[in-house]
Amino acid sequence: MVRNCDACALHRNSLTTVPLHPWEFPDRPWQRLHLDFAGLFKNFMWLIVVDAHSKSPEVFKYHVRSSGTKQVISSLKHLIASFGIPKQIVTDNGPQFVAKEFKDFCNQQGIFHSLTPRYHPKSNGQAERFIQSFRRAVRKGLETPGARLQDVVTDFLVVTRSTEHNTTGDSPSKLLLGRELRCSLDLLVPELPAHQDQTKQLLKRKV
Repeated sequence: MVRNCDACALHRNSLTTVPLHPWEFPDRPWQRLHLDFAGLFKNFMWLIVVDAHSKSPEVFKYHVRSSGTKQVISSLKHLIASFGIPKQIVTDNGPQFVAKEFKDFCNQQGIFHSLTPRYHPKSNGQAERFIQSFRRAVRKGLETPGARLQDVVTDFLVVTRSTEHNTTGDSPSKLLLGRELRCSLDLLVPELPAHQDQTKQLLKRKV
């Protein structure tokens, strides 16, 4: 009876260890998305979305009073307009995700909605790990004099999407979009016309 008591589980000293869900690695991007709220941070609520295949992140910022189910659905519609409908969404049991409106939205879109065990955030580790990196990077970025919150978040997303991921060995942008993002580092290397680039490749092969 104690093990099934929500109040006991919430206030016990340490969480009960449960087997982690062995999420399979999707063979294509945008098949399974992991969603989670980073909570109240810098006076805003933050919705984190991570694609399980490419590890590409999306971040949505809400005012505290406008972080309900309707706003989450609006954000997902924005992603669907850009990348299509995912096959599966993984979330915790937050009120925004267990609401009937969210369930109806997933059913209408043909999305399978998976809920992780209550009080065990590690089951949604894809989003949890990114939240930690997100919070750390934003705090560090805001230490720069004159830094603005939105600019820090945007810069962090560009770097994350352009950097090779330890698990996949590729950048999130390459796996999701099929190409690398053009960023400020590309300005250090001059772009060559097509015929010069081909000549350069031929010379490399001869060497």
